[in-house]
Amino acid sequence: MGCQQSQSKAKAPEAAKTPDLVRPSEGESSGGKTPLAISTSTSNIDGAVDNGEAKLLSPSSFLSEGRKSASQGFVVLRVIKAELTKNFDALTKMDPFAIVYWVAEDGSRNEASRTRTDWGGHMTPCWNHTCRSQRYCKGDNIEVQVWEKDVVLSEFCGKARIGVEELLGGALKEDHGVSSRPSVGKHSTLELRLDNGQLTGTVTIQALYLSLEAGPPDEDEQTTVDPALFEAPATRIGVSGGTAPFFNLKLKNPAAGQSVTHYLGKDLSHANDEITFYEEALAEKKVVGSPLAPLLKFMFEYAGVVRLQIDIADKGKMAPVKDLLVMRNLRDGHVELRMLDIKIGQVTSQAGWQGKSRTAAIRQSIVDGLTNSAAEGFRLEGFDNRPPGLTSMDPLLDLGGQASRKEKTVKKATRIMLQRLPASTILMHFLDVHQSPKDPGAAELEKVLSPVEVTEIVLHEVVRWLSTLAVACRKCPVPQKWIGSSVALGFESGKLPERSIKGMQETRKSTHINIFDWGRSELNTISKHMQLSDNDQRDRSKFWGNYVGGIDRLAWEAARAYWHNFNNADGWAELSFLIFDFDSMTRNEFIANLDVPVEETAEKTVKLDCGNNASFTYSITWRPLPEESRMKGTWRVTVHRAVNIPGRDGPFKSASDPFVEVLAVSKDGERRYRQASSVKPHTVNPVWDEVFDVPVALRSGELEASLDAAARGLGSGRSEPSIEEAMLPSSAEATAVEDAVQAWKLRLDSMLTSLEAQRSCIERLNTRESRDSDGALSRRSSPTGASSGRWLTHAMSEADDATLAAPGSIIEMPPKKMPIVASGPSARRSGQAQAPRGPGAAGSTALGFARPLTDVAGLASLPQSSRAAADRSDTAQCPCNSGARPLNTLCTVRSGLGAASNNSREQEIMSFVHD
Repeated sequence: MGCQQSQSKAKAPEAAKTPDLVRPSEGESSGGKTPLAISTSTSNIDGAVDNGEAKLLSPSSFLSEGRKSASQGFVVLRVIKAELTKNFDALTKMDPFAIVYWVAEDGSRNEASRTRTDWGGHMTPCWNHTCRSQRYCKGDNIEVQVWEKDVVLSEFCGKARIGVEELLGGALKEDHGVSSRPSVGKHSTLELRLDNGQLTGTVTIQALYLSLEAGPPDEDEQTTVDPALFEAPATRIGVSGGTAPFFNLKLKNPAAGQSVTHYLGKDLSHANDEITFYEEALAEKKVVGSPLAPLLKFMFEYAGVVRLQIDIADKGKMAPVKDLLVMRNLRDGHVELRMLDIKIGQVTSQAGWQGKSRTAAIRQSIVDGLTNSAAEGFRLEGFDNRPPGLTSMDPLLDLGGQASRKEKTVKKATRIMLQRLPASTILMHFLDVHQSPKDPGAAELEKVLSPVEVTEIVLHEVVRWLSTLAVACRKCPVPQKWIGSSVALGFESGKLPERSIKGMQETRKSTHINIFDWGRSELNTISKHMQLSDNDQRDRSKFWGNYVGGIDRLAWEAARAYWHNFNNADGWAELSFLIFDFDSMTRNEFIANLDVPVEETAEKTVKLDCGNNASFTYSITWRPLPEESRMKGTWRVTVHRAVNIPGRDGPFKSASDPFVEVLAVSKDGERRYRQASSVKPHTVNPVWDEVFDVPVALRSGELEASLDAAARGLGSGRSEPSIEEAMLPSSAEATAVEDAVQAWKLRLDSMLTSLEAQRSCIERLNTRESRDSDGALSRRSSPTGASSGRWLTHAMSEADDATLAAPGSIIEMPPKKMPIVASGPSARRSGQAQAPRGPGAAGSTALGFARPLTDVAGLASLPQSSRAAADRSDTAQCPCNSGARPLNTLCTVRSGLGAASNNSREQEIMSFVHD
């Protein structure tokens, strides 16, 4: 029984890292309850093929009530190490991992767990891996398979099998059903053999037994889902990247508003390092007024774990049973979901953290340094439903193309190409709809939105929610250590919505912005943070600064993309056609360019200044859009063909792989619109016939509206630096870009400063009302002088609230001061510790810790640079400051005071703050 693999390499199927998303505003509310909430992310390791030989059983004995009633206790298995006598990697050291199967007496089997890969472990891998508890019945067996992790295909190294009774030995007594004391078996060293009987080494394991009375050691750590809710067996989903297997879950009786494919499942054996995070986050979400709520609402909903049979290709063999994380199926309701998986942080691994080996951390650091992580603080890990233009960019084109390579090699090469893309190019391809979905034609535009109108709404939503996420990071009361965590951006790219308010609302609703992938992450809470040593607190602050810096940069890139593409109501002055030769191994080579005015132009052929009598053919037309549109219209630019362009490839420079970038420049010269055509391989006479829509906005100011929806004043406020300074320049000069990013971070900081000032006013009002008859000040509202050590945390508003959602939660905790990192020139002058500048560095208040309010404006614990920004902002000034003009944003702290239209209450506030 078991895996039918010989010494040859076994195929290890790869599943895409395709998270399931829900719109942040539709996530689980604090204290809310959903019948079957869903969510999770994915990890990246190969999955080995399980080819069980037993006959098909339905239902599996692992799911039957009979097995549950026959259970005699629980067994926890520990896979310690292996010693191999055969080298399965002829070139380098082996990287072994192990898979554990639980095999019932009737032959049904369940993948119980798999270890991490011991990179460089070679002949003597050491895992010390503890599997999740399993119900034990008489006659059960344990099978351990050892595999060698390879770049292309994992290789089977041998298997060992032993009965549970034999493994436990004297630890299993006749009275095990009565005793609640755990019994630990001895270390057992088992022989590893291939299917042909060849001895390949040994594996050492150990078991711990717990009676039914004691219960499983991890029972309270895992939320379970009733398998009777779903049809069995679950079928494997074909996905484009990553390695964690996903499965379709079909509801037998879906609730109102649900479809049968509302959920999907992720193999728990690939997510054992994530489940603790999900369970802790699920518990935290249920805490009313949790200070982590603004951040956790961006997570996927999570329901728990279901044990379910899965389908296999060979119908003559038994369907195995797997534990699956139950998640919201993102593809449910979508015709075609285009989605980005963006890994956040300049550093995405740390040796010794969450089981990461030193060798693996070094390898990951090399990847960080060679990809966009080092340049901008994040990188693209996956791209589902790529547009035709990006799909045509074959990463193996210079090596013979994809047709001559194995599928897994193509995936690896594509992933490397995606990881090196800068943010501007990532967003350009994400918003590329010039080929798919198909343009409906002018006659249909009265009924449906055009593709470019859809992407405008999508990017408007992306800007809003990424900015909201950046603000939420600043509200987090304690720093988090989220290493290798990702952000997912997605939208419907397979159909066009109807031209109506409902259609636009559906487009916004189907746009997804979520955070996921918690395999190397820890959910830090206030109570946990206070128990950490000073070194550990500094460590959390360092990695949280990297994470927040990456989120800030991603939000800035999205806002800048909107600024250049869709915030131009004055029109475009000039078009440039830039022809490049696509090179998969080196930088693209420039071939020629052509500059033309933006005006109606019939099909026209123009000679190119690059020799060989080369020419380029294009045309331009204007297409107005209906009055209900958010745009005046679009300039339709058709790239027809080029003739006799110079060759750039091969020893004789006889051919090229050309593509065209269309670049529009605004009349004021400050905005650029850029899109790219598909690549035409091995030709000097390419024919494209591709049409690009260059949009002209109905009015400027939509970007400011999107930013204001994230935080009042972020877009339209008069705080310095201005929004124009933050969005410019259009050039890619490193120093200019860094200055613009820092201006963006200062604006984000000023939003937090403004809310701090408002909260301080409310706190002072509450303090005044709490005075006793003798005029004494109640200690409950004096955090700096009270022995109770109450701290005001950043329980901020929802993203679309005009003012505060609540005045803040008072948290009991020891009066221990937390570090605050400052940055900027004022910090240098005052000698404060500085936060690192650069793409991965957070803003001056990026750590956003809970802190006592020790001064009138509530700004004493903020860096001077942020206070200066607040002083310059009419939305950030506190009216408590002498001479400050009363502002509506401070006069109408409605939701914070629980009185939406109580004018006398507002007058009382203003009267008090000016006493």
